[in-house]
Amino acid sequence: SVMLLFLARASKPLRKYLIVFGLGFAFLSMDEAAVIHEKIVDSVRRLDWPWLMALTFGGSHKAWMVPYLVMGLIGFLSCYRFIMLVWRSFRREAALVAAGLAIFGIGGIGLELLGFYFEDAPTETPYAWAVAGEEFCEMAGMTVVLYGTLLLGIRLHSDVPG
Repeated sequence: SVMLLFLARASKPLRKYLIVFGLGFAFLSMDEAAVIHEKIVDSVRRLDWPWLMALTFGGSHKAWMVPYLVMGLIGFLSCYRFIMLVWRSFRREAALVAAGLAIFGIGGIGLELLGFYFEDAPTETPYAWAVAGEEFCEMAGMTVVLYGTLLLGIRLHSDVPG
C-alpha cells in the first residue's frame, strides 16, 4: 500500500487510482493485523438487531465475505478504465498483480470456506492444514502483487522500455 502511495505522488495521470488501490491495500493490511473481518459477527451479536443478524447468515463467521466481495466489486467497477489502461500499457506487471490477487483470493475465500467445512472434523489436522494453506496463499499472493507493483514503479519512473 505504501508503494502505491509513493507511486501516486510521482505519477499525476494515475494518482487518483493509485491512491484508491493504496488505501485499499492499507485497509487489507489493517484488517489482517486487527482481525476486523473475524469480529463482524461478534459486533452484530452485541447490537442484537435481528435483521442485521439475518444478513450475517444467522451469525456465521463467513459473513465477512459478502461485504468484502461487494467492496471489491465496487472498487473494480469504479476503476475499470484504469485497470484496462494498465493492462494494455503494462501487461506483464498487470498480469503479475492479477495472478497475485487470484492466489490471495484462492486462499482468503476458497481455503477459508474449506476451513469452515473442516471445523467439525474429528481431528484438528484437516482444519489446521486449511488454515495454513489459507495464510500461505494470502501471503504468497500479496508478495506477487508487491513484485508486480515494484515492476510497475520501475517502468513508470524509467526511460527503459518494458
